Amino acid sequence: MNRKISLWLLPVPEQARQLTAHIEQLSTQRGCVPFRPHMTLYSPIIADPDDLRQLLLADCHNTLPLTLQSNGVSHSSAHYRAVVIEMLKSPVLSNWHDRLRKDWNPSDNRPFAPHISLVYQEIEFAERLNLAGQIVPQTSYEFGSLAAIATETSDEAGHTYQEWELLWTLPLSG
Repeated sequence: MNRKISLWLLPVPEQARQLTAHIEQLSTQRGCVPFRPHMTLYSPIIADPDDLRQLLLADCHNTLPLTLQSNGVSHSSAHYRAVVIEMLKSPVLSNWHDRLRKDWNPSDNRPFAPHISLVYQEIEFAERLNLAGQIVPQTSYEFGSLAAIATETSDEAGHTYQEWELLWTLPLSG
């Protein structure tokens, strides 16, 4: 059965714990729901989860864990980018994203802006600025696995992330 899937790169455990602490702190301050730390590699893909897993097995087995440089903290009026850690693209990351876009949605012309979201919520400018100022990002983050997340529970605005379902993870094992 086909599902609406987002592919996430998951940080290695130690960094995931640190990012989770930031996410939980900001979620508590804002009264919103925390979420698993991640960087979206590509979304959406409409596919059978098991078929997609089989297609991506070779990619994951041929890709070493990705270490990406951070490019500071920013904020936006966009719900899913209220406060984020911006990540610099690498050739491996960009090529993987571009290949997924070409294979699954060739008409998608959205720019790829890799980031780690820290809070999901519409927030006024002054408060976003304050929240962003509380975060000191690491200089780099290592991503050690790829996860498929079912996101079809989203409403038109896409704001039901607390119901998203982890379908599978694959280690990046190079």
